[in-house]
Amino acid sequence: MPRKLSEADLTHASLSGSNLSGADLHGSRLHAANAVRANLSGANLSGADLTEANLIEANLAGANLAGADVTGADLRAADLTDANLEAIQGLDQARRDAAVGIPMDGAGAAQPSRLARLRARATGR
Repeated sequence: MPRKLSEADLTHASLSGSNLSGADLHGSRLHAANAVRANLSGANLSGADLTEANLIEANLAGANLAGADVTGADLRAADLTDANLEAIQGLDQARRDAAVGIPMDGAGAAQPSRLARLRARATGR
């Protein structure tokens, strides 16, 4: 059963190693949360505030990050495979060395709109 934490204030929360797979966190405030190696696969983080969050090695595969703000977040070695990055904010200002699943242009800039187009083409939407 998915956990419902929508619009929760988790500012500065310690979530390292937590299993929040499939959790409903849409609109939540996770500013400066520590979520190193957290399992957020399939979680709904749409519209969430992830500014300055520590998401090193976090599993965000298949997560919905549409409209989320990741400005200043640390996404190093995070897995964003098949994550919805449509209208994500601040991705170009997040640390993302060795992150998986973020389409990049030739200059190394994140291209979330490219991922959305590829997903739409694959699903026929």
